[in-house]
Order: sequence, then structure tokens, then C-alpha cells
Amino acid sequence: MTPLIKQLEDNPNISVIEFSSQVRSNHRAMTLVVVPSLTAEQGATETLRRQARWWEGLVKICHFSRAPRMLLPEELDALQAACTAYCAAYREAYPNHPILTQKGHLIEMHLASIARRFGTVGIFGHR
Repeated sequence: MTPLIKQLEDNPNISVIEFSSQVRSNHRAMTLVVVPSLTAEQGATETLRRQARWWEGLVKICHFSRAPRMLLPEELDALQAACTAYCAAYREAYPNHPILTQKGHLIEMHLASIARRFGTVGIFGHR
């Protein structure tokens, strides 16, 4: 997934980054992030591309964690892969902060196993 980066027409100091990924053959997940515009000399392009790797995992995690139904076995496998990819990419993007946040720890160590145990972490998971 390569992010699409666009400056706002009415405010060149703001950029919108669009992250989209094919979750299933008939469904795309998309996340928009609004950030201050940076020049290429400041390393914006590389920073955004590095962050895109962990955003891609997070987009997939959000898709599966909000599904209002029981997940299929292949979706559970995809959720596990997305959790692993997200945490690895996060550490790569922020090498000076290799320890995940508490939410990152939950994603890496517990989310997929909870989904496998209960079949979902979406709307039915409230009960």
C-alpha cells in the first residue's frame, strides 16, 4: 500500500494522506490522516512512507476489530498477520521508542487470541 499524499487546495500548510488497502476482493478499507505539510528536504516523503507501513496494518486491524459478526478462519489469520505486521512496522518507524504503548502491547500480544477465542472482537464482543 502506497499512501496518496495531497496538499489541501485552500491551505498549502496542510496535507491529507490517504491509506487504503484491499481487505477482501469486494471491500476496501480507507483511512485519511491530516498532517502539517512538510517539505521534501525535511524528509517528509520518507517519514510518511515509513509510517504508511504501520498505518496499513492498523487499517486492517480496525476493519476486523469492528466487524459486527463472527470472523471467518481466514479473517482470523489475516487479523493475526496484521497485528504482527503493525507492531513490527511501528518499531521500525520509531527505532528510538522500541517499546510499544499499552494499546500496542494489547494488539501484539492479545487481540488475535481474543478474536480466536470468541470468534470476534467486534460488536458482538460487548457481551
